[in-house]
Amino acid sequence: MAQTICTRILASTNCRPKRIKASTTGGNHLTLTYEDDWKELDNHMQAAILLAEQANWYGTVVSGTLNTRGDMAWVFILGEPYFIRSPTQLKKLSSEVRINAYLHTGKQYSVPW
Repeated sequence: MAQTICTRILASTNCRPKRIKASTTGGNHLTLTYEDDWKELDNHMQAAILLAEQANWYGTVVSGTLNTRGDMAWVFILGEPYFIRSPTQLKKLSSEVRINAYLHTGKQYSVPW
């Protein structure tokens, strides 16, 4: 069974700054202060990574946006995805396919699949 983390942005209030909340399908959750210097995706990714570490989850993760509010789902899958779909072509994955991850600095990293 796939394990899932959902992340969403919580608006600031009179008492609290803007935050990002991550929760698992099993009910675990954490809330972090939103880092304005980071890209929105980096805030979501950081919350998902920290909650995965807290839950001791490992594996390949795929993510996607859930709705127009920008909530995201992070799904731990078994094995490799079957394909990567781009606007111009459909490619099968191989062991040489690499993904690009953008982390806090906005620097592009090439990560072996």
